[in-house]
Amino acid sequence: MSKVGRNESCPCGSGKKYKNCCLPLQKEGKISSPMAQLRVSLLA
Repeated sequence: MSKVGRNESCPCGSGKKYKNCCLPLQKEGKISSPMAQLRVSLLA
Protein backbone atom coordinates (compact mmCIF):
# COMPACT_ATOMS: atom_id res chain seq x y z
CA MET A 1 0.00 0.00 0.00
CA SER A 2 1.37 3.41 -0.90
CA LYS A 3 1.61 6.27 1.57
CA VAL A 4 -1.33 8.69 1.59
CA GLY A 5 -0.47 12.37 1.13
CA ARG A 6 -1.83 14.82 3.70
CA ASN A 7 -3.87 16.72 1.09
CA GLU A 8 -5.23 13.67 -0.74
CA SER A 9 -8.73 12.33 -0.19
CA CYS A 10 -8.83 10.04 2.81
CA PRO A 11 -9.00 6.36 1.83
CA CYS A 12 -11.70 5.75 4.45
CA GLY A 13 -14.22 7.17 1.99
CA SER A 14 -15.39 10.17 4.03
CA GLY A 15 -14.61 12.63 1.24
CA LYS A 16 -12.44 14.71 3.57
CA LYS A 17 -8.73 15.39 3.14
CA TYR A 18 -6.59 12.83 4.94
CA LYS A 19 -5.12 15.52 7.24
CA ASN A 20 -8.62 16.47 8.42
CA CYS A 21 -9.90 12.91 8.80
CA CYS A 22 -7.86 9.85 9.76
CA LEU A 23 -4.37 11.38 10.09
CA PRO A 24 -5.01 12.84 13.58
CA LEU A 25 -6.49 9.52 14.72
CA GLN A 26 -3.51 7.63 13.34
CA LYS A 27 -1.07 9.97 15.11
CA GLU A 28 -2.92 9.38 18.40
CA GLY A 29 -2.66 5.64 17.85
CA LYS A 30 -6.43 5.12 17.73
CA ILE A 31 -6.19 3.51 14.28
CA SER A 32 -3.25 1.88 12.56
CA SER A 33 -4.02 3.24 9.08
CA PRO A 34 -6.79 4.85 7.06
CA MET A 35 -7.52 1.48 5.49
CA ALA A 36 -8.04 0.05 8.98
CA GLN A 37 -10.61 2.79 9.61
CA LEU A 38 -12.33 1.90 6.33
CA ARG A 39 -12.58 -1.74 7.40
CA VAL A 40 -14.05 -0.70 10.76
CA SER A 41 -16.62 1.60 9.15
CA LEU A 42 -17.65 -1.07 6.64
CA LEU A 43 -18.20 -3.62 9.38
CA ALA A 44 -20.29 -1.26 11.55
